[in-house]
Amino acid sequence: MFAWIQTIPIICYLLLGLRLGMYGSIVFVGVGLFVFSQRFSSDELLQNVEIIANLGLASLAVMIFAHIYERSRLLNEQRLTEQATTGSLTSQPNRLKLAEVFERERAHALRNGTPLSLVFVDIDHFKQINDRFGHEVGDRALVHFAKVLAQRLRVNDLFCRLGGEEFAVLLPGSKAAQAREIAESLRERLVAQSLTVDETTLHMTLSAGVACFGVDGQSLDELMLAADRRTYAAKRAGRNRVITREEVEPILG
Repeated sequence: MFAWIQTIPIICYLLLGLRLGMYGSIVFVGVGLFVFSQRFSSDELLQNVEIIANLGLASLAVMIFAHIYERSRLLNEQRLTEQATTGSLTSQPNRLKLAEVFERERAHALRNGTPLSLVFVDIDHFKQINDRFGHEVGDRALVHFAKVLAQRLRVNDLFCRLGGEEFAVLLPGSKAAQAREIAESLRERLVAQSLTVDETTLHMTLSAGVACFGVDGQSLDELMLAADRRTYAAKRAGRNRVITREEVEPILG
């Protein structure tokens, strides 16, 4: 009986997790102590109190250790997940996080009939920045770019780095026109906030393409392909601009 009362908290935390494990431990340990006191009570009250107190304190110690262990495990798991879905340079979510959030927002859009848009963003002439100033300045330019754009977005929007100078913005609840307005505001903000490198002002611009869920496809890959195609059209049209579905056909012919 004593062994089971001591084992109950560990089993509860392993099977039920942090919160439910704590509640389950309290309930089962309480029941165990009650049964133990009824089954093995003696005629001396003081002796019964000492036994139950010792057993209760031992069970409490096991509960505390199990709680600390489970909490540390969850924190470590969250930290590893964050590291896996966040870029080390810009501290922005990566493609893995984008895919995760897209599936959730896709389900929400299908369930409620709400719009969902994706903007593909590419830094103009980024290779020239690396060639002229070096990769260290190129990294600074990426950090500056991510910081400037992320500050302009809404709480529910997801701004992530896909790799190199390519970024994407997932815009839940935004139709094509709204997504274009947001992308245009990002473009204007980037133009207005240049980067200073060793007393040299580095003006950065972006090209962007907008794709909409449903119209341009049902999957993330389909939206990425459509948005990437429009970003390419924006570069062909002279860069530093945002292109939507309606605008891409005349440019690409």
